[in-house]
Amino acid sequence: MLDGRAFLNFAGWKAHVSVYPVPEGDEAFERAVAPYVSGRGT
Repeated sequence: MLDGRAFLNFAGWKAHVSVYPVPEGDEAFERAVAPYVSGRGT
């Protein structure tokens, strides 16, 4: 959590660790990342 909001999630697996950023932000963030948005699982 960062400032009371989810910032990222992580998962531990047998052979690796995954870090998943939370894909929600404010309007400025959404505009900044819009050119890089692709499918749900990427």
